[in-house]
Amino acid sequence: MTNPADLENQLAADVEDLKKQFSNTQVLYKEVCALMFLRYGITPTVNRLYQLVRRGSMSVPSDALRQFWQELREKSRVRIEHPDLPDALKTAAAESMAAMWTLAQQAAVDGLTAARNEAAEQVRAAEAAARDQAAAFEAAEARLSALLDTERRRADDLAARLGDREAAYARLAEQRTSDHAAHVRQLAAARQAEAIAASERDVARKELLAAQGEGEKNLATFNAQLDRFREDSAASEARHLAIERRALLDLDQERQRNNRLGKQVEQVQQRLTETMSEQARATATLQNQIGSLQGRLGEAEGRLAAAREDSSRWEAACERLQGELASQQDASRAQAETNRRDARLQEHPSEPGPVAGAADDAAAGQRRPRPRKPRR
Repeated sequence: MTNPADLENQLAADVEDLKKQFSNTQVLYKEVCALMFLRYGITPTVNRLYQLVRRGSMSVPSDALRQFWQELREKSRVRIEHPDLPDALKTAAAESMAAMWTLAQQAAVDGLTAARNEAAEQVRAAEAAARDQAAAFEAAEARLSALLDTERRRADDLAARLGDREAAYARLAEQRTSDHAAHVRQLAAARQAEAIAASERDVARKELLAAQGEGEKNLATFNAQLDRFREDSAASEARHLAIERRALLDLDQERQRNNRLGKQVEQVQQRLTETMSEQARATATLQNQIGSLQGRLGEAEGRLAAAREDSSRWEAACERLQGELASQQDASRAQAETNRRDARLQEHPSEPGPVAGAADDAAAGQRRPRPRKPRR
C-alpha cells in the first residue's frame, strides 16, 4: 500500500514544477486539476486546489475546477462525423468508441493500482523505520493543519476585504458619475451665465456710447454758448470803454466816479475770468466724467446731470452779470447826461424849460428798466 505522506509530497513537488511552468493563475489551477485527477486519481476540490497552489482568491480555483470538468466531459464524448454513415451506425460507433475508452481507462486505472500495490510492497520495509518518526510527523502535520487553517481564515478575510473594496470602488464610481453629472450641470449654468453677462455687457456698451454721444453734444452746445457769452462780454466791454472815454472827455468831474466804475468793471472782469475758469474746470471735470463712463456707467448719468445743473447755474450767473453791467452802463450814461445838462444849465440859466424836460426824460430813462437779453 502506498504511503499517503509520500503521495502528498510527490503531489506537492509536481505542483511546484507546474508553478514554474505556468505564470497564469487560471491555467495553473486547471493543470493542477488534471494532475490530481488523471495522474493521482484524486478528485479535485476548491479547498484542496487552494491549499496546493495558494494564488489568487477563492473564486479562481472554483472557476478553474468548473472549466476542467466541462472540458473533460467534452473530451470524453465521442463523435463520429462522416457524411456517408447513417445516424444509427454513427451512434453505435460512438457508443463502441466510448465503451473502448472506458475499458482502456479502467485498464489504465487497474495497471496504476497494480503499480501502486507493487510500490506499496516495496515501501513496507521502510515503514517500520518510519514509525519512529510518525509522532514527529503527526505533530508537524498538526502544525501544518493549524497553519493551513490560519491561512484559510486569512484567505477568507482577504476575500471579505476584497469584497468590501470592490463595493467601495463601486460606490466611488457611482459618486464620480454623480459628480461628473453635477459638474456638467454647473458648466452649463456657467455658460448660460456667461452668455447673459455678455448680453448685459453689450447693452451697457450701447448705453455708454449713447451717454457719451449725448455728453459730447451737450459739451459742444455749452462751448458754443460760452463762445457767444465771450463775444457778448467783449462787445459789452468795448461799449463800456467807449462810454468811459466819452465821459472822461465830457466831464472831468466824473473822473473819480469813473475810476470806481473801472474798478467795478475790473471786479466784474475778474469775476467773469473766474467764472470762465470755473467753466473750464467744470468742462474738464465733465470730460473726465465722460471718460470714466466706460467703467462706471451708473455714476456717469448722475455726474452728467450735475454738469448740466452747473452749466445752467453758470449761464444764469453770466446773465445776471450782464444785467448788472447793463444797469451800471445805463446809470453811467444817465449820470453823464445829467452832468451835461447841469453844465448847460450853468452856461444858459435862462432856459429852464427844455432842461427840466430833459431832466425829466433822463430820470424816466433811468427808471425805465432795460430789456433783458433773451436766454439762449
